[in-house]
Amino acid sequence: MNPVYEDPVVSICCVCYNHEKTLRRALDGLLAQECNFPFEILIHDDASTDHSQEIIKEYLEKYPDRIHAILQTENQYSKRISYYRKYFFPMVRGRYIAFCECDDYWCDTKKLQTQIDVLEANKSCSVCVHGSYKITLEGKKMNEVFPPVRIPESIITAEQFIDYELGQGKWMFQLASYVVRYEVLANYYKEAFDNYATKFAHVGDLPMLLYCATQGDIYYVNRYMSCYTVDSGGFMSRAYRDPEFAKSVHEAYIEGFKAYNEFTNHRYEKSIDKGIIRRKFYIDYINKHYWKILTNPDYRFILTDMKMYLRALKRLLNSTLGKVLSKK
Repeated sequence: MNPVYEDPVVSICCVCYNHEKTLRRALDGLLAQECNFPFEILIHDDASTDHSQEIIKEYLEKYPDRIHAILQTENQYSKRISYYRKYFFPMVRGRYIAFCECDDYWCDTKKLQTQIDVLEANKSCSVCVHGSYKITLEGKKMNEVFPPVRIPESIITAEQFIDYELGQGKWMFQLASYVVRYEVLANYYKEAFDNYATKFAHVGDLPMLLYCATQGDIYYVNRYMSCYTVDSGGFMSRAYRDPEFAKSVHEAYIEGFKAYNEFTNHRYEKSIDKGIIRRKFYIDYINKHYWKILTNPDYRFILTDMKMYLRALKRLLNSTLGKVLSKK
């Protein structure tokens, strides 16, 4: 176990809401880190209605010098309050900030040491990320991983990342893989949060990583050191199940991308424009505008993915056939 110091090198920020099924797994993964430096764990529970706060209190009693918690009595997310800006950031004491939502977990005991070593050795990098497994709520590994494209361990420029993430529509890195320099996050809240980040409305990790990309390179460690839980009942689960909510998410992405384009003085406009078109495509898909999807020239670069093309064509044929049969 790491010794306790007054000044931690890393502050780990953990968001919890009704995560009683996965909370112990998440906290144990953090506490298991083998490092030659101290770290602190900051937990924000957003007024959970299950037993999450009881579990947090149990860990607070066991690790009073390592874990610090904010236990809300009123839900902050519903008030559109940023946990990170209002609660976490004023508390952090580390030179680096790491993240782990409590339905996810770190699965490599060397994760934190590896990433801090990378950032100490690569001063040009504003953030370090790594690969992540996708798992079910029961903990079973799925076939998909982050990043969804194979890339070697390397330094990724802003142009490369924004092309992957917006131009190609790849969800590259999961929040539990981020380790960010304190000063970068401090400038993010001063310069970018109210400028463009709030336009994303429901999403906090992507606008933060987009800012990091403008402040330095991204170092990618080609190891899978965390796990992302699919269908855990959170934000992404709701987006998959609630079409109206999903549309509002895509609409917010569009506004966020437009504001980010202005923030960066149109430097990455080509990739950003593709990201905007892709979100419009998703909205049309949710609205079942299949003919528009198949005939709109703006969508051709998306439809080069044959899976997406065949899916839209199948939906169009089924929709058309259903209308014909209903008239008979």
